[in-house]
Amino acid sequence: MKLFGSRTKAKSRRDVEAAPTPEPKPEPNPSAPTPPSASIASTESTPSTPSTSPGESFLPHHARAFDDADSEIGRLRESIANVLRACYDPEIPVNIYELGLIYDIKIDDDRNVEIVMTLTSPSCPVAGTLPPEVEGRVRQTDGVASARVAVTWDPPWAMPMMSEIARVDLNMM
Repeated sequence: MKLFGSRTKAKSRRDVEAAPTPEPKPEPNPSAPTPPSASIASTESTPSTPSTSPGESFLPHHARAFDDADSEIGRLRESIANVLRACYDPEIPVNIYELGLIYDIKIDDDRNVEIVMTLTSPSCPVAGTLPPEVEGRVRQTDGVASARVAVTWDPPWAMPMMSEIARVDLNMM
């Protein structure tokens, strides 16, 4: 009695040995120059994605150090981070910045800002409201000429992206 249609022929050792082996991928060159990023004023159809070096794990914005803290752009970046610390996912009692949802804050010389962010999941109930809220709050920040939010799913958000502050707030320490 056949339950699942015709039987398939089991692969023999000869079939496996005769199968072509894939060409090995060349190792990325970490010293190679990276292409310039897209203009901040680009359309929203192509959101920016954070980049990492080979072997380096992704760090959300709150976990990175910046050399320009004393510059005008650095102070603006910190002002924007403070604005984002006042934005909350209504289901989680931690702000989106410490939660690790903000992947990047890009500021050009004309003070145009692009926020690259993610959500806790693609089916997040606030997917339609949180990014526009973030964009509006950043746009109202003193010194910001324009603001745009790009939502990305790469890399997907995971709990290790939370800051220590978020973990303490959620009793996860």
